[in-house]
Amino acid sequence: MTSRQESKLKMYLTVRIFLRANAAITALLPNIEEFLTTLDNAILQIQQNSVLQLSGKAVELKKETRTELELITLDNSRKIQAYASYSKDSNLLAETKIQKADLNAASDYELVNISKGLHGKIDPHILSLSGYFLTVDSQSNYMTLIIKFESFIPVRRQNQLEQSDSSNMLNSGFDLADGAIAQIDSVVEILHLMQPDFYNRYKAARKIILTGGSPLALKGYATDVNTGLPLTDVTFTFCINGHIDPVVVKKSAEKGGFQIKSLNEGIYQVTISKIGYQTQTHTITVSASEMYMLEVKMVRG
Repeated sequence: MTSRQESKLKMYLTVRIFLRANAAITALLPNIEEFLTTLDNAILQIQQNSVLQLSGKAVELKKETRTELELITLDNSRKIQAYASYSKDSNLLAETKIQKADLNAASDYELVNISKGLHGKIDPHILSLSGYFLTVDSQSNYMTLIIKFESFIPVRRQNQLEQSDSSNMLNSGFDLADGAIAQIDSVVEILHLMQPDFYNRYKAARKIILTGGSPLALKGYATDVNTGLPLTDVTFTFCINGHIDPVVVKKSAEKGGFQIKSLNEGIYQVTISKIGYQTQTHTITVSASEMYMLEVKMVRG
């Protein structure tokens, strides 16, 4: 895939996760399940055929991808379990309990089904899970990994292997996805006045953020105001101005810094916190034309 195709695929996944996370509002849209099903099928087709282009390394990649999927599934299970325990949701607690031994023993198909099931259990709660490091972005990445692994399974790939040109199938997958997105765009317009917050957040999810060779969107750096020394584990929480739902959560590394490779243009409120220091809030404007440098001096208190 080209870098633009990779960026479009990430947008498709982000839109899908956003709509599933807002199921009550999404249900108001006519024919939305039909459009989302088409989008899911297109995403699978794209992933399958992008893997076919790497067929010489397929066996090794499948093994590596399975290992990664098992690790992420187990980690996500622990996170949603912590949330379910805190919120005293016994059903969610029972439905999301996954053991390492179960994943190791699962067939490829079973692993895909377990992972998709967990993903589906996380989706309805995603707006409450940022403190547990489960976000729209992490869900998008999780589904990308699931679909990537699913595309390695021989029976799933058989029909695609019969195609003489996987590149044509890849391109037709993007055409199919673009058609579904266009239909979703059309029905979302119904909610422009009825649900303005949902509408604006959909538009933000809908943007294509170019990756690859594009410049960084933002760099951040945290130091102690008195000593000037860099601070690790400072949490930076980014919310679109006027909203409370985090879109990005970052922590400063060993030298006090972090970076964000892609962030939609707009005005953000950034909350900066660390135990033992005063919490700060900054309002910043991110532009596609230049990288934003966020430098914060933390005060003990």
